[in-house]
This record gives sequence, C-alpha cells and structure tokens, in this order.
Amino acid sequence: MTKVNQVWYLGNLSFQVIEGDIFDVDTCAIVNSEQTDFILAPEGSGTVSGGILAKCGNEIQKDLLGQTKGKVMNEGTVLETKGCNDIEKIFHIGFHYPNSWIQDYDDDQEAEYIRIISASIRDVLTKFFNSNLQSISFPLIGCGLFGL
Repeated sequence: MTKVNQVWYLGNLSFQVIEGDIFDVDTCAIVNSEQTDFILAPEGSGTVSGGILAKCGNEIQKDLLGQTKGKVMNEGTVLETKGCNDIEKIFHIGFHYPNSWIQDYDDDQEAEYIRIISASIRDVLTKFFNSNLQSISFPLIGCGLFGL
C-alpha cells in the first residue's frame, strides 16, 4: 500500500513523494541504487535490489552481469535492464564500490557521494526523457546505510 505525501507541479510534470513499497507504485520505470559490481542484494534484504531479485527472478541479474562482464564499474555508472510485471524498465545506479561504507563521517566524503548521486540522477533522467516511458520512481538514494 502506498501513500502520496506531497505533490508538486512543474509545467506538465508532476513530482510526488510517496511512502511505501516502490513495487506498489503505478510506474513504468524504477531506479535501483546498487554497488558498482551490480550484484543484486538477496531476497528479503529490505532493499530495492533484493525486491528486484524477489519479484523479477534471476533474469535481471544475468542481464547486469552480461553488461559488466563481471567487472566492477565506476561510481555513478547507470545500467538499464528490462523490468518485470508492470514495470517496463529498471535503471541501476552504481552508487558506491563493493564493501565501501561510510565509517567516519567526513564532509568531503559526503560531498562526493552527493555529487555521484546528483550526476547519476541526471543521467537517469536524460535516459528517461529520451525514452517513451511515461513515469519513473526513485527510492531515496543514499539515505539508508549511508545516512545522507
């Protein structure tokens, strides 16, 4: 069950803050924040990544591995895969290197993560606007374990 908390309009675009499971939102595309190895989190992990594996099966993981050839990509890399069920496409943002977590909070490190997230979101939105997709849903990237 989702709950719309806020709606803004900019021209013919509407922006909504929705509370709930991203898989319950009526949308054409979703965004997944991932490590730069693009290995999906396990089912039941409580993450978008784990939800993708649970709801879409292993086909998305196979597609990601085919794109990366098993290599770690640069931070900020955006990969696209098909979706599943009613979701047409998934944009996967490689936000941070595998096993790279904020230990001692540092303003420079936080600024770098925000720069990576901003550039990645810009890349996703460019790809979205160049597609025929009508809607896209973003989770709060960097607000979980990274505490941004």
